[in-house]
Amino acid sequence: MPKRKTRRIVSSLTKNGFIPKKGRSKHTKYTLFVEGKKTSVLTWISHGRDEYEDQF
Repeated sequence: MPKRKTRRIVSSLTKNGFIPKKGRSKHTKYTLFVEGKKTSVLTWISHGRDEYEDQF
């Protein structure tokens, strides 16, 4: 699979209803909100990575 730029991933997440929350960790947590309600769907993005690719 091709590498994907972190900024494009973040842009797609926010356009689709994910809200970022920065903490004291090295990652930003993105939680999905649907119709203003928080869901249990979340993902993490590293502050230091420029690209992501599939890892098996």
